[in-house]
Amino acid sequence: MKKWNLKGLNIAIIGGSYPCKDILKHLLNDNLKDLDCNVLGVADTFAKAEEIEYARNRNLFTTSDYNEIFKLENLIYDSMEIIKPFQNT
Repeated sequence: MKKWNLKGLNIAIIGGSYPCKDILKHLLNDNLKDLDCNVLGVADTFAKAEEIEYARNRNLFTTSDYNEIFKLENLIYDSMEIIKPFQNT
């Protein structure tokens, strides 16, 4: 399993389905302040999703157009990772 080094990273999440809220909770938790990572925004086509509301309530940028994520300042494209939630197959 790959280990992720999040220290100092700017992070954006595309797809606000159920794992998004859990990921945000972990990244925004005071216990992870040492990581010094910055959540730049969240995109999901379903603007009323619970996860989008969670992000919006924490003053994070939210959008229903994922293309807007790629316009965010301080998002470095050469270090992007695509992380999919575990799925039972």
